[in-house]
Amino acid sequence: MGLVKRMMEEYESRGYGEVPDKFVCANCVNDRVLKNYITTNASGTTCSYCGKRTRKPRSIDMDAFMEFFMEGLRYKWTELDYNNFPYDDEEHKYLGIPSVYSVYEILCAEEWLLNSDLIDDISNIISADEWCKHCEAHISDSGRSLLDYWHYFCYYVKHNTRYYFHSDTVMDEAYSWDERDFLTVLDDITNQIKYVDGIERVLPSGTTFFRGRKNNNRDGYEEKDLCTPNIEHSKYPNRMSPAGIPMFYGALDKNTMQSEITDTNTKYITYGCFVSNTPLIILDFTDIPPAPSYFDDKNRNKIEPIEFLKQYSHTISSPVPSNKIDNIEYVPTQVMCEYFRHRYKSKNNDKIDGIIYPSAKSTGKNIVLFQRYEDFIPSFGSRTSKIKLEPMSIETIEITK
Repeated sequence: MGLVKRMMEEYESRGYGEVPDKFVCANCVNDRVLKNYITTNASGTTCSYCGKRTRKPRSIDMDAFMEFFMEGLRYKWTELDYNNFPYDDEEHKYLGIPSVYSVYEILCAEEWLLNSDLIDDISNIISADEWCKHCEAHISDSGRSLLDYWHYFCYYVKHNTRYYFHSDTVMDEAYSWDERDFLTVLDDITNQIKYVDGIERVLPSGTTFFRGRKNNNRDGYEEKDLCTPNIEHSKYPNRMSPAGIPMFYGALDKNTMQSEITDTNTKYITYGCFVSNTPLIILDFTDIPPAPSYFDDKNRNKIEPIEFLKQYSHTISSPVPSNKIDNIEYVPTQVMCEYFRHRYKSKNNDKIDGIIYPSAKSTGKNIVLFQRYEDFIPSFGSRTSKIKLEPMSIETIEITK
């Protein structure tokens, strides 16, 4: 095999051609991992792009930089392969082709690089002209992202199937790319998010929660009225539970509790402080960690779960207009909450006790616990409540406008 042929095969394999004899420093990139890689592997004292000179090596040669850079680029983006898409002989075109971008457009949009000459050099040496996101590179379901599944899931439970999920309940009635059963799709989503740092938490015994109710006079409510409502009083849907399925809704601080239940007509609020009797296993959707770099080979597999969690957290904290009819905007979070309650298992194979989620009316945190009315009233059953109301904490306050 000739030298030229071997060189061309190498170029094709790595995705870029001959690299300019230049050096680049950390000041010319905008990604923490790229900066660290350059600093750690520096061999030059002059940056060819910004012109900075140093006594000690602070720049890396472009050959070494490109090899590392391409790994991160190809983790999110890929060269478009038309063979992954069906061809319509009648229309004379490929079906399902995603949005296509040039390398230059990608590098400008991602903002990984700060120097325009560096962007030009990399754009010129990369071979492929057409690129697309990895999650859109196949017509099959294997290329779909968690956010794709979440958007389709929301549409499906609002407009297609809401009460029947079984092995023959598949999403292909609405989306032909996926023929898996519904629960398998949810399993795939949750199996990825559970390993994101901070999502699963254990609240220690003695953790306090605040729950209140609004009323029109100072008479207030009794102890039983501040617990989870009984079935007869669970008439309207909530963010996490449909009508008829009561759950305990509270807040982690008094101000958030007041913000959540106060409206323009509220005159008084009666509230109480609840305390946990035992450690509680919780999913916390309020402190989603920042996504790692695409160039971080040890942690970049968490990027997609974190992006999904941010979208899910936004969904469950977005204000939804309240009315007396069944609001379908609640349905996706209600179904997902039931999944978490009955099917989800923690990393230690335990069932969870509830979910912490952002307040829609303040910067505070709310919590929903899977505690029923009977759990608070010993005469109704033998179960022991995991939280208890401190009777002396009950207070009625006037809301000043």
